[in-house]
Amino acid sequence: MRAGERIHTEIDIDGSAVERIRHACYGDDEQQEHRYPSREQNKP
Repeated sequence: MRAGERIHTEIDIDGSAVERIRHACYGDDEQQEHRYPSREQNKP
């Protein structure tokens, strides 16, 4: 899971790409959404 975390961090900077990577890494859109309730919402 280290490789996935590394990509997640690099893409996290983009923000927009982070969603695309999530779909490719997890593949489960529904589960992914439940696990990550939009990080942007937590943004100040």
